[in-house]
Amino acid sequence: MANTATGALIAETLAGACRPSGYPDLKIGPADLQAITPHLRRSGSSGLAWWRIRDTELRATPSAAALRHDYRFQALRCTAYEKRIEYVFRLFEQASIEAILLKGRASASFYSDVTLRPYGDIDVLVRPEDFERAEAVLHDADTSEIDCDLHDRVTDLPDRTFGELHERSRLLQINDSTIRALGIEDHLAHVCVHFIRHDAWRPVWLCDVAATLEALPDGFDWAVCAGRNAIEARWIASVIELACVLLRARARSLPQSGVSARPPQWLVKWTLSHWTNASANREPPLTPLSRFVARPGGVWRDIRGRWPTPIAAAIHFGKAPRVFPLRYQLAMFLSRGARFCGRFAVGRARR
Repeated sequence: MANTATGALIAETLAGACRPSGYPDLKIGPADLQAITPHLRRSGSSGLAWWRIRDTELRATPSAAALRHDYRFQALRCTAYEKRIEYVFRLFEQASIEAILLKGRASASFYSDVTLRPYGDIDVLVRPEDFERAEAVLHDADTSEIDCDLHDRVTDLPDRTFGELHERSRLLQINDSTIRALGIEDHLAHVCVHFIRHDAWRPVWLCDVAATLEALPDGFDWAVCAGRNAIEARWIASVIELACVLLRARARSLPQSGVSARPPQWLVKWTLSHWTNASANREPPLTPLSRFVARPGGVWRDIRGRWPTPIAAAIHFGKAPRVFPLRYQLAMFLSRGARFCGRFAVGRARR
């Protein structure tokens, strides 16, 4: 966890950045900003960082100039991205296919300015029975230049049906179009679980959680947000705690049970360290198990490259986040090794 100090600087810079004003005191200097700027830029956090420092003395630094440049480019991409969303949803509307927008622009709707949230592909949820027809619609319209990721279920929320999600959905106004997105309870659960399922490696995903928390309406239904799975509900609560502690998110209300003032300390350290170790806009690849055989001299390096992350191990065994999952990491590593050795032995026997 050697990089937690650098991760803490990233969290300090992004704290409150989703708001229009009322930021917490910023306790970093020019040297700190210079040190974390590469991480901010690679992780898609430049726009938020620039927004946070734009009215401070740091705005005159070379690092700030790079962040401002990224933000302006991001704002231009936002305009093009919104037009593509409108086009895709218009296609589905013409084909009488009900569709729901996930993440990306849906998350941006909770920020003080939608251009603060970088966009990638367009995630769209359709009914399972409409999935093949929706694929055909996109194919026939030649949307090859539009990166549309079509889903027939929300992988991060497996216990929620399309009908339930559609019934609780909300409407977004994007330019001249009305686009359907997840309701705020389901959206908050989705961004929390997505952050965890992808190993907490991108700071902007925790900013999505913070922005949603600060937009909670009166009557927000915490039971709907928590869902039916008790373990998943505990992970959702822990991510909410992370957003409150690391990004100083201000939720108008919190559930009476399930969320405490302190997230698990191992999860805090892992998140801060991971933001610097894996802050590129991609997840780090695992070292192939075959290298254990091909390169026996580098076995310790290979073990480190293949060692499961604490989040991955806890989720793999269906465990809640309150206890550091070292034993589950070991068990997951050994089970992977056993499976590989079995396949390797079978392969050698067939030669």
